[in-house]
Amino acid sequence: MGVAVQQAINGRVNKVSGSALATTWFNFVTGSTTLVVIGIVPVLRSGWPDTWSQVPWWAWWGGLIGVVFIALAAWAVQHSGVLLFGLTTITSQMLVALVLDFVNPATRDQVGLK
Repeated sequence: MGVAVQQAINGRVNKVSGSALATTWFNFVTGSTTLVVIGIVPVLRSGWPDTWSQVPWWAWWGGLIGVVFIALAAWAVQHSGVLLFGLTTITSQMLVALVLDFVNPATRDQVGLK
């Protein structure tokens, strides 16, 4: 439900501003502020984490990929609507998950109608 509301707001902001970059900026500021507010409690209680080096290099690409996704989603919602965009997103996620399970030898045998 939250994703549908977010996409509807993104589509509206994109329509009013005429720019997917404005929508992306709005999402970035809102998301970053929320993460800082949520993350400050554990930092104040326990201090800064010391496990930064344990994070794989590719994990840091998530933010950049998220920015690109929000920009594309803001554009797509304006042209297709929230329902169609949501259905397309969920279907795409399920298909990619299925492909990843088939490609991974450890999970290939577990794919089925169980």
